[in-house]
Amino acid sequence: MKFSLAISLLLLALGVSSCGRYQSHLHESATWRAYRNGKSDELPAAEIVQGERLLAFEHIVGLPVPGGYNATLVAKDPELVRVEYVTVNRGSRTYVTGLQPGETRLYLVNGFAVGNQIHQGASAVEDQITKHTPTFPLVIKPSQTGS
Repeated sequence: MKFSLAISLLLLALGVSSCGRYQSHLHESATWRAYRNGKSDELPAAEIVQGERLLAFEHIVGLPVPGGYNATLVAKDPELVRVEYVTVNRGSRTYVTGLQPGETRLYLVNGFAVGNQIHQGASAVEDQITKHTPTFPLVIKPSQTGS
């Protein structure tokens, strides 16, 4: 009996730790934590500059499991922002590049499910986006070249 309880607790611990962590690099740490912990209903708008490429989002997987969830972002308007989803050893990194000034929305989706469709924008993966999908505005500001 004690052995089966120990195995059950071990499996539970492994299951919880396999989720890993994700982090928005477009938001302050405290803002992101408040959102992830349910203390905030939405994330505020993030800003980048046209031509700028930033690490926007990072997902570090705890224990690799087949299938599962690997978080990334997808843009509503891919003509305004390029999204690059790069898998790394134990997770993924998502980079965004401002292509032209404007405002769009970024959605947090499963990179395993959307794959290469991420470059086509949200309309290509609309089956992955529901009213419960985390989303926030992204403002692309004009570049200040020439000043």
